[in-house]
Amino acid sequence: MTKIVRQMYDESIGAFTISMDPLPVPTLEESIDNLGRRLVEWINAAGDAKAQRFFACKAAACRAIDSDDDSAKKYLTDTLGRYFETVPDDQTLVHATQAFLLWVLADRVMKSLAEASPSEQDAIRQRVRKYLDEAQLSCNATDDGFYAAMQAHAKRKRASNAGKKNAERYMPAKLECIRLLKAMRPEEGWRSRDQAAQSIEPALAEFIEQHPELKMSPQVHKRILIWFREDAAVRGAFGDREC
Repeated sequence: MTKIVRQMYDESIGAFTISMDPLPVPTLEESIDNLGRRLVEWINAAGDAKAQRFFACKAAACRAIDSDDDSAKKYLTDTLGRYFETVPDDQTLVHATQAFLLWVLADRVMKSLAEASPSEQDAIRQRVRKYLDEAQLSCNATDDGFYAAMQAHAKRKRASNAGKKNAERYMPAKLECIRLLKAMRPEEGWRSRDQAAQSIEPALAEFIEQHPELKMSPQVHKRILIWFREDAAVRGAFGDREC
């Protein structure tokens, strides 16, 4: 093995050995700070406004703990709901509320450690660790709820955008529908919307087949009824009488 190859081999082994070293375990104080930073990320704001909203939530959590009152806890939940970027469901808000309460409890108990006797300190650390572990579980459940809410919002947005695109693409067919309703309307008027849809459907289907760029099915009876329900111009072409 040449000297250069040997050196490269030794360096690669050294790098691998370094990468296998265990990560340092955070102290309880660091864990509390890390959890606080995780809670801050839920707040929909930036800079000073983000800090102000976060401390408002912390203050609400402190009041809820001190008063042991359901109304104070509900105030915390309502405050979180206003400040979150993504509006979650009720269960997610419950998890978020619990995470804030447990974080405040862990911080309070940890601050009592300095005044505790050596015999009491282990029990205090165990309480802090218990609060932190439970808070992490609540945080995970909250994040899952946020993700589900974001996915649902994205799905609704995609559906809305698709609906808008379809509405724009279908506009020539809708205008033809309006024209046919007026041109083919009997002297005594249409008896019903269903009768009107059946009467103009063949002519409208022919129009659609002549315009493939519309990407519409020629089976348009149901589509005509939808336009009746959603568009005042189509209802106006039908006539004044509602059915």
